[in-house]
Amino acid sequence: CLSLCDKGKFGMNCEKNCTCQNGATCRPTDGACICSAGWKGAKCDIRACDDGHWGPNCTRVCECNKENTELCHPWTGECVCNVGWDGVTCSRPCPYYNYGKGCENRCNCKNNAQCSPIDGTCICAAGYRGEDCSELCPKNTFGEDCAQKCSCKNGASCSPENGRCNCTA
Repeated sequence: CLSLCDKGKFGMNCEKNCTCQNGATCRPTDGACICSAGWKGAKCDIRACDDGHWGPNCTRVCECNKENTELCHPWTGECVCNVGWDGVTCSRPCPYYNYGKGCENRCNCKNNAQCSPIDGTCICAAGYRGEDCSELCPKNTFGEDCAQKCSCKNGASCSPENGRCNCTA
């Protein structure tokens, strides 16, 4: 007996996995895909319109920024941005302190560090290091990635940000 299967399943006892894509539904008896508007093909994985066009007759031109866009929806024209990009046309990088798909992830960087809009990797300000930029440069080092050596004399310490010597009285 055929029962109503959970989403993504079909067949006798719902034991088979549906392979439909792009929001298509799976016919419960044989797994055939019923495509959403704008898609075609056995698995609904082929755009009904050529790249760069959308709409019922594929006459509308996509306004998405091509370099930053994963998909211009073939039916609605909606831009689906690549990881790290945002905005209606995918023309803006993620806002500061956000990253990832849809810019939905929050960065965990310290000391006013920026983060990569793609994967959230912290980009430490001069004078800091570490995965989350929480570590001050070790003594006698300074700058970006703490890569420079201080040249202070007579026991003076140096600023971890710019290497300026702090003389003792």
